[in-house]
Amino acid sequence: MIARVLATLRGLLRRRPIEDEIVEELRDHIEREIEAHRSRGVSAEEARRLALRDLGGLTQTIESSRAVRATWLDTVWHDARYAVRTLSRTPAFTLAAVSTLALGIGATTAIFSVANAALLRPLPYPHADEIRTLRTMFTDGRITSGLVGPLEMTRLKDPSLPITNVAMAGRGDFTLLRADGTPVSIVVSGVDEGFFPLFDLPLAVGGGFTPEYFRQNGPNGAILSYRLWRGAFGGDPHVVGKTLTLTNGGAPILGVAAPEMDVPRGTDAWFNLQLDPQSTNHGFDGYLRLRPSTPDSVLSQRLAAVAAVLGHDFPGPEGNRAFLVERFVDSIVGDLRPMLIIVLSATALILVLACVNVANLLLARASRRSREVAIRAALGASRGRIAAQLLTESAVLASAGMVLGVALAYVAVRLLLRYGASQLPRLETVPFDTPVLLFAIAMLAVCALGIALAPVLQLARRGVMERWLHERGRSVGGARSTHRALRTMIIVEVAVAVTM
Repeated sequence: MIARVLATLRGLLRRRPIEDEIVEELRDHIEREIEAHRSRGVSAEEARRLALRDLGGLTQTIESSRAVRATWLDTVWHDARYAVRTLSRTPAFTLAAVSTLALGIGATTAIFSVANAALLRPLPYPHADEIRTLRTMFTDGRITSGLVGPLEMTRLKDPSLPITNVAMAGRGDFTLLRADGTPVSIVVSGVDEGFFPLFDLPLAVGGGFTPEYFRQNGPNGAILSYRLWRGAFGGDPHVVGKTLTLTNGGAPILGVAAPEMDVPRGTDAWFNLQLDPQSTNHGFDGYLRLRPSTPDSVLSQRLAAVAAVLGHDFPGPEGNRAFLVERFVDSIVGDLRPMLIIVLSATALILVLACVNVANLLLARASRRSREVAIRAALGASRGRIAAQLLTESAVLASAGMVLGVALAYVAVRLLLRYGASQLPRLETVPFDTPVLLFAIAMLAVCALGIALAPVLQLARRGVMERWLHERGRSVGGARSTHRALRTMIIVEVAVAVTM
């Protein structure tokens, strides 16, 4: 008898681990009750009967135990399974909704990933917030290249200034001859001794420049970019000591820069400069590193004082000159920041349009499911329980849209990297990292709430389920309010489209 009861329990509750625990508890309870009755002298058969009678209805006990032991995860899982079954019955609607959301989420995620790479992702250089670019200008309105000279950088090495390091770099186009004699156009930058220490990235291969390379009539050398090392030299780990051959000469290779090193942008190799520290040749990009916690206002005041002294000592080349300082990241991004913000805002509006479109579809679908919802309410389902089911269906749609949208975003970004990265700074790689995935999940939540809002608000209207319950045939109860909501959605959609 007990074996049959336990078999019945297992058959009814075999689907979920939590219900397996209920089976074990009921079995222990029945066995204890039998032992209690047997201890009072009741026969085994009678003890079983009394134990089952005391237990109450089997089905009722199972349901009550399930209600007590069930967690919110069980409820969500049940709702999600029901939502998937419901949506699978209307493949055309599901495909239209998921595709619309995928386009909105995909476009927004793709632009955010670009904005994250260009604007939000930290620069790869240690303490990059302390690095500044340095340029010059004439205060009397004359036009200048804005470049700096060795004399100015020599004066900025004064230890009393709030500067820990200064550096210069001058770039030019050269032609590299491969081992087979094939010419390749590359960008080469000449740098002074402070350049690599300022950016403080360890070399991937080799030891780099030593002080004697920057003395007058010292040896020459070259450091390859990681990109050139992989492309032209096949990532040869023994490249140090070989010669970098250019059409106008060559130099021994001293090392390979870190993969992240890209200053000046697009440089393929760096040569050592041997400069007269008193030269007034303004032909170099300038960089400096601030002392920690130094305000830019203090730096500007000190640089103004240095410029005044230079103008007094060298009135010809340095007269009426002033220093211009800019955060290093701003000099890289340039005008890209406002453009990306505008494009990101536009794609956010596209996502709003997608949500409005899907909300319209859900409203129309909800009116066709009105009797189903009303019957569920008549059977005891609360408005909150029905609203949770509608929200779960929206979450299932949004999740499918997010997965497809992230795939579309990945493809779109790869195409951008292939055909347009050279025109955009910091876009050599656009990783789909944690911030991008968190953004996509946030878009999932926004879409799920956005597309569920209209049906849930419609459900919350007083008396709407009663009207749905008494509708007949295919007529739509509450049609007037539903049509009013649809018209409102269309107005919002047109307004957003005009704004774009």
